[in-house]
Amino acid sequence: KQQTINGLVQGTMYYVRVFAYNTVNFGLAGLAASPEKPMVPAGRPTTVSLVVVHGTALAIRWSPPQDNGGDTITHYRIDWDTAADFSSGNNGLGSHQFSNLAGFSPFQYTITGL
Repeated sequence: KQQTINGLVQGTMYYVRVFAYNTVNFGLAGLAASPEKPMVPAGRPTTVSLVVVHGTALAIRWSPPQDNGGDTITHYRIDWDTAADFSSGNNGLGSHQFSNLAGFSPFQYTITGL
């Protein structure tokens, strides 16, 4: 059996228990092994801009998404390519993923050797 619980608050931890009922009464509760929180992928970063640092370097600046999807954002990934649709081959010219940005905003990352 499965029942969907709608109207919950995204990012809030919920505990669940289930009781079975017969003509006598409800039995003991079955408990979910662990709590869960409804989540979705984070929204898109905001105020993204690209700034020339020098002849072979660009800086990317952005702020966190308005919606974190219900959980703390722990990583960002930056991809770069010479094609606007990122189709130049090999999944673009470069990519970098990083974490440990808690407390920093807005963010900046510099690509050199372009």
